[in-house]
Amino acid sequence: MKIFKKRIDINDAVENWMLNEKKCGKLRGKRGRLFRLFSTLGKMWKSRM
Repeated sequence: MKIFKKRIDINDAVENWMLNEKKCGKLRGKRGRLFRLFSTLGKMWKSRM
């Protein structure tokens, strides 16, 4: 199961990020949003390596 969790598609990650933005994105500014997006993508990239 761990192998499948690491091989997350970027599209799925973006979709999950968009869903999270709809839930709590209104409380933050654009700066926090971009930072969270890049941090999540960075974590995925590190997990792939």
